[in-house]
Amino acid sequence: MAAALIAGAFGTAGTAQAASQQDNFSGGVLNDTAVVDGGVELAMFSESFSTSPAWTTTQWAIPDCPADGGSNVAGGVMSVDAARVDSGTGQEGSSLKFRATFGGEPFQHVGFGVDFNAVSRWAMFTTSNTTNKVYARVENGTVSTAVEVPNVTPGNAYDFRIDWKPSGFDFFVNGTLVPEPATGPHPAITLPMTAQISDCLKPAMSSVPVTVDSMLLNTKTTGTYTSKVFDAGTAAVTGINFSGTSASGITYETSTSSDNVNWTPFSTGAIQPARYFKYRATFSAANPGVSPRLSTATVDFSIASPPAGGGNNTPPSDTKKPKLGLPRDADVNRRGKVKILLTCPDDELFCRAALVFKSGRKTIASKSGKIAGGDSRYITLKLSTAAKKQLAKARKLKVAATLTVVDAAGNKRTSSKKIWLYPM
Repeated sequence: MAAALIAGAFGTAGTAQAASQQDNFSGGVLNDTAVVDGGVELAMFSESFSTSPAWTTTQWAIPDCPADGGSNVAGGVMSVDAARVDSGTGQEGSSLKFRATFGGEPFQHVGFGVDFNAVSRWAMFTTSNTTNKVYARVENGTVSTAVEVPNVTPGNAYDFRIDWKPSGFDFFVNGTLVPEPATGPHPAITLPMTAQISDCLKPAMSSVPVTVDSMLLNTKTTGTYTSKVFDAGTAAVTGINFSGTSASGITYETSTSSDNVNWTPFSTGAIQPARYFKYRATFSAANPGVSPRLSTATVDFSIASPPAGGGNNTPPSDTKKPKLGLPRDADVNRRGKVKILLTCPDDELFCRAALVFKSGRKTIASKSGKIAGGDSRYITLKLSTAAKKQLAKARKLKVAATLTVVDAAGNKRTSSKKIWLYPM
């Protein structure tokens, strides 16, 4: 679904040029919302594990799970082995979403709990005491339910979701509701629990961690996202077009300013043309489990021609080629994906970047993307099958990286650099 907001008044001088800026949501204000996979959703927290979150890791080291272990975050993946990791957050009415790979080892759990041991209270996906199955399981201290999840095999990644309702729990895998146990619905839990990840390593068991690529906790049904300030520069802006794609449940308001100090009130009415612009998206959902999503937002500026009779309100000619840096090395995850962080200079409106990896004469990965001026963005490339095998065998791989960048004025710079790739 697309929404467009267009200025209610236009100058009479005509349009000399136009420019656009895409919001990557990194500079806005999130209120009961979070940036999830490049878009904005209602959320209490959202972890992509690009860095280690401030969660609590506890080594098991108890009679049932005697091995000491811990957690590790690398390449956008949290691995938990012989330990329990607690987010410290969770409540009735929450919806917990995560992408995880169970390791084909008994007693691996991801979901809501207290300690997955002494306190018998949890709602989780678990391998239970098996190596080849995954179950949806609830225990409230009095009633215990468990049902095998169909078509889910340890060793493969799936999108899991647990909705914590006043009446009980609903479990989903890849968007499909898991059938309730034949014995009856999962019982309700009203006492506190938090989102947790656990791996209990028992004697004579192999050490295979449970890994989680992302985790998101929704507890809200309303929230807002207020964008960063968009600047058209020294030109006079006579029209601004905003477009966003989303599910139903989002309303948009805009505000403009001529000096970035005094702003018009946020309004759904006609936009007052000005140099500076920002927007606010208000989210509303029937339940926390299904959030509206703002996927893209592009602000288009129509630039006025110089006024008749002299004067000049067009920006000066831009002939400077954009320059972006590349790292000396990078990590490759087990799926063959490598993230390269690129930063568009502050003095650019935006940068269009195309990155190519070659090994010898063969192209082994390529990806392109758009970065707003002054912002940073990860470009994720996926290695070819042959390159993945070569990297796995040699444990390192030198590639020729070629980066081509074009700015809003059409200035183009191509640079090359040798980069070492290492497996995680």
